[in-house]
Amino acid sequence: MQKPNFFTVRGNHEDKVIEALSCPPEQLPKKLRWLRELTQDQVAFLQDIPLTISLPCYEPPVIVVHAGLIPGISLDQQDRSVVTTMRNLHREQEFGPFVAYERKKHGNAWSKHWVGPEHVLFGHDAPRRLQRRKFATGLDTGCAVGGELTACILPEHKIVSVPSKQVSKKEKKGKKK
Repeated sequence: MQKPNFFTVRGNHEDKVIEALSCPPEQLPKKLRWLRELTQDQVAFLQDIPLTISLPCYEPPVIVVHAGLIPGISLDQQDRSVVTTMRNLHREQEFGPFVAYERKKHGNAWSKHWVGPEHVLFGHDAPRRLQRRKFATGLDTGCAVGGELTACILPEHKIVSVPSKQVSKKEKKGKKK
C-alpha cells in the first residue's frame, strides 16, 4: 500500500471496524461484510491510526482528536474510548475529576472546559455543529446527514465549509408527505 499523503486520527468508527476484524468472517454483521475484502496492509493502516496528532509548530500549538480530551490529563494518559466518543464532561463534585459522556444529557460540551494552552480541533459532535471556543474548535457540521463538510486551515485557523451531497433527515421527511 502506498504511503498516504494525509494525516488522520482514530475515531469510534475505526474502533468498531478494528473490533469487528477479530470476529470470524461468517459472524460479521451484513453491513460489515466488506471487511473481508481488506488487505493486510489496509488492516495495518487502520490499526496504526493515532488517537491524536500534535502540531507544536503552530501558535498556539494544535492537537487534532476525533471527539475530545479531558482537561488536566496528559495526552498519553487519555483513555482511548474517551478520545473517540466523548461529547460532554460532568463533575460529580465541584472540584472533583471530570467524568466523560458520549450522550449530551449529562454535563456540557467538553470544549467549554478546555483552557489550553493547546488549541484542539475535533469532531464527533454534529448536533452542536460548528463550535468555536478560545482553545477548541469543533468541526463536525453534519456532512453525513446533509449538513456541511468543514475544515480548519492552519495557521490562520480559517474555517471553510462546503455543502454535503447527502440529503438531510429533514428533507427526507418532507419528501415522504
